[in-house]
Amino acid sequence: MVALSKLAKLFKREVSKVAALEVDAKLEVEKEVSSRVESFDGLVQWYWLDKPYAAVAVVKRDGLYSYNVVTPALSFNELEVLNRVYYRLVDKLCVLREDAHKAFEREALKLIKAYLPGVDKVSCEKLLYYLRRKVFGFDVLDPIFKDVMVEDIACNGPDLPVFVYHMGYGFVKTNIALPQDYLDDYVCHLAELTGHTLSAGSPFVEASLPDGSRLTAFWRKELCDRGTSFSIRKFRYEPLTPLDLIRLNTFSIDSIALLWLLVESGANMLVVGGTASGKTTTLNALCLFIPENRRVVSIEDTRELKLYHDNWIPLIAREDRQVEGSSERMGSMFLLKRALRMRPEYLLVGEVRGKEARIMFQAMNTGHIVYSTIHAGSAEEAFIRLTNPPISVPPAMMLPLDIVIVQALTQREGKDVRRCLFIAEVEEVSASQGFVKLSPIYSYDLSSDSLIPVGQPKKAIKKACIRLGFSESQFFEEFEARKACLYKALLRGVSKVDDFLKLVRSYRRGLIV
Repeated sequence: MVALSKLAKLFKREVSKVAALEVDAKLEVEKEVSSRVESFDGLVQWYWLDKPYAAVAVVKRDGLYSYNVVTPALSFNELEVLNRVYYRLVDKLCVLREDAHKAFEREALKLIKAYLPGVDKVSCEKLLYYLRRKVFGFDVLDPIFKDVMVEDIACNGPDLPVFVYHMGYGFVKTNIALPQDYLDDYVCHLAELTGHTLSAGSPFVEASLPDGSRLTAFWRKELCDRGTSFSIRKFRYEPLTPLDLIRLNTFSIDSIALLWLLVESGANMLVVGGTASGKTTTLNALCLFIPENRRVVSIEDTRELKLYHDNWIPLIAREDRQVEGSSERMGSMFLLKRALRMRPEYLLVGEVRGKEARIMFQAMNTGHIVYSTIHAGSAEEAFIRLTNPPISVPPAMMLPLDIVIVQALTQREGKDVRRCLFIAEVEEVSASQGFVKLSPIYSYDLSSDSLIPVGQPKKAIKKACIRLGFSESQFFEEFEARKACLYKALLRGVSKVDDFLKLVRSYRRGLIV
């Protein structure tokens, strides 16, 4: 028994030594990366993307920002070993019967030590990082995929700098450029991840990556004169909440409190805005106010919405697929018709572009609660698009639409910001003149950079009072109470979606006053 006890102590000591060596190796990698980041001239900001292996340095030179990804340096010998080990490792993981993630480190270390006898722990740590991102991640762009501040990744051709759209700095150049052969292989790999292939006969792919990001890719010079190129709209794993929209100054506390009440009371809403104005982000945030027991059906071309309702069905339009035995495509129009048979209480249409808008407004007219977005610069432009070809919705059908929200991508102090410019109620619709009259509720004031209340949604308030069983005075009491609730949540620093949903549910159950 004494001998066993000594053996156990020795084993624990050896395990702790190994753990300490691993920690030391990671610390060395962290020191190297942070030291290289801090050596940049014109450094504005830096932060970790995948600690301790990858960080980003935002640098400003000659009035322009750049986005510099920093990872551990490899020697020429280590680079050669990395490539050899990678191909052997992939072959090995493919034939193993156990889970690749579990077997990865064991098999990778065997191969590294075979190619580099006597390799030190720091080199091992670096090589494991690069192998891990090549096997399971997005290789050279993997750190950028991990940056929650990056919305888009764009490669405009071989040997050209990759650009990213950063939430704080807009489109900025990176320190990454992809050579021709590597770029061709990389884009083909991305296409394969979506279930498609790229070739001279099929030189274009538009599809979703496994993580939900949206890929648009062109093969060589078949369609793009600069050669192989791609654009990726990243999918947010955790959507922004209404509190985030207040923190970003996109909306005010007042406006969010009102929209909370209107969502709960079943007002129909349309979010209007130009490219990258945050339409879908706002739509998703507002949908977090939908009561958890409601039946929700969403229809999108590419999956962007992320809800947390158990009774939610996300439908994806497939314009490239045909209904068996019919010439009809499985697009938005097809899905909208089927969705109406699924008894949705809230119907979400990602973006209206064509004749499916008619079905959407029919749904409003038959008592369904509908939310959607449309690409336009203003409310007036949106209604012109809706009432003219190819959409051609009769103005009379727009009467059930309650609220229009207009957003824009603008600049403040040299940085791109998203602002809600206008929230209005649809007050009147003239079918004969094709006229839609809007009554402003909130309007953006440029000088103060804030959303100013300019009116009240009288029709929507009346509708809300009927649905929620409130008198008008009770409605405004509830409005003030929700403002106070949001204000306290901001002070407490509520940020995660789960915490925000708990807050909303607790308020609904009377647990928060």
